[in-house]
Amino acid sequence: MKIGILTFHRAHNYGAVLQCYALQKTINGLGHKADVIDYRQPFIEYFYNLLSRKRIKGVRGLLGYIWHFPERYRIVKRKGNIFNTFVKDNIILSKTCRADNIQDDYDAIVIGSDQLWSKSCLGGKFDPVYWGDFPKKNSTRLVGYAISSNRESINDLCGHHLTKLNNFQNLSLREQYSIDVLSQHTDKKLYHCIDPTLLTDSATWDSLVNEKYKSEKYVALYQVRFPYGKEMLREKANALALKCGFRLIDLSDVSYSVNDFISIIKYAQCVVTSSFHATAFSIIFGTPLFAYRLNDGKDDRYTDLLNDLGMSDSVVDIKFIPSFIPKAQDKNDINERLKKYRKASIDFLQRSFSEVKL
Repeated sequence: MKIGILTFHRAHNYGAVLQCYALQKTINGLGHKADVIDYRQPFIEYFYNLLSRKRIKGVRGLLGYIWHFPERYRIVKRKGNIFNTFVKDNIILSKTCRADNIQDDYDAIVIGSDQLWSKSCLGGKFDPVYWGDFPKKNSTRLVGYAISSNRESINDLCGHHLTKLNNFQNLSLREQYSIDVLSQHTDKKLYHCIDPTLLTDSATWDSLVNEKYKSEKYVALYQVRFPYGKEMLREKANALALKCGFRLIDLSDVSYSVNDFISIIKYAQCVVTSSFHATAFSIIFGTPLFAYRLNDGKDDRYTDLLNDLGMSDSVVDIKFIPSFIPKAQDKNDINERLKKYRKASIDFLQRSFSEVKL
């Protein structure tokens, strides 16, 4: 069966490309042929374009932009190379397309995972493509897999866009919170599925891991929610590293390859983060973790996961000052807990594909 995947595969973000890789690998592992649809989402393209007008405000802004252009060019170029290289080497893409010319030879199109229904990731508005509003065959089955959102966007969805849920023949969300809220406003069956990165165990990811960090002693920091919490989390991670006599590796400036990102989390003595996917990979590898709650309406993405897995002790408040390395989680226990979620999520995909009429 030919499957198309619509997701944030072109975002300069570790979690975005890794969940995309995992979803394609999982679907192919079920015996299908999955392409990631190379949809050039307008805001994503605009956001990572160095010449975007959003970066220039007034004459002073223009002069400042010109002054800092060489440094910004170097940073944007570096990030683009990191993620474009990973996608080129590891992800099978369709031909490039826009919303109006997505190829229509798929038996099913999977939309998800990642924050496709979070307006904050799309310039303050939803993209109808991620609701399935694009030309396609009537026979093409539309499957929403573990789509993520935030509180503001879910409330907006409830208020103005509920009918879009009916575009999906099968629909699952990543956060239980989103299911609880939407279920109050619709009779459509909504399923709870885990992020694609968690569909596989550590052995799957070991093929991407390099060993150069294995013998080092360090604390890994990764945060993506700037500017809130930026300096506070760095100070806390640095204080922990100094206390323990370790160095600090800050992944937040995206100067490491995607393979390095996975490797650094695997071999860290502790991970300090406010990121869902840094949390997910800490769980996968059994790495000790402090997941900070920033109380900005975006914590549910990882606090729900940790609570579901019996790891609520890993969640700490922004005022918490770490002075010790937490005890490593029992990987066998966590894997046992994950098994039921993995099974339910795989069952959801298999059931969705089995209902396709060929």
